[in-house]
Amino acid sequence: MINQAIALARRQIRSRSWCVVLLILQPILFFWRTLISKTTHIPWDLTGFHAPLVSVVVEGLKEGRIPLWDPYTYAGYPLHADIAVQLFYPPAWLVFFFGVIREEAIFYWLEWLVTLHIMLAGIGTYMLLRRLSCRSGPALFGATVF
Repeated sequence: MINQAIALARRQIRSRSWCVVLLILQPILFFWRTLISKTTHIPWDLTGFHAPLVSVVVEGLKEGRIPLWDPYTYAGYPLHADIAVQLFYPPAWLVFFFGVIREEAIFYWLEWLVTLHIMLAGIGTYMLLRRLSCRSGPALFGATVF
């Protein structure tokens, strides 16, 4: 009886780990040309909205200050109050850090941050569906669709 329970637990862990690996690889494969080559980029608002905001934050960090105010937009506005700046979001600080090191690569790291978010969303959806008593196959399908 105990051996059967151990064997069942091992199969479940094995199937879960393969599903998590697939959910990590899916966004990388989907954005392959964007993440590896410089010929394409993730469209929508990364270029015109998020990249300039991150550039203002990186510029402030290079000057040795925490950028709480954007002097360029309108007559200025508080950056720390804008949720899109992600000033208090820990994963965004990876982009800020790499932006301070290589400012020309800010857009590249923003694309990796988007990919990371898609990975985390897939894994979180998979875990939720498993917790809601879905088997591995349907949970993987649901997480992929999400």
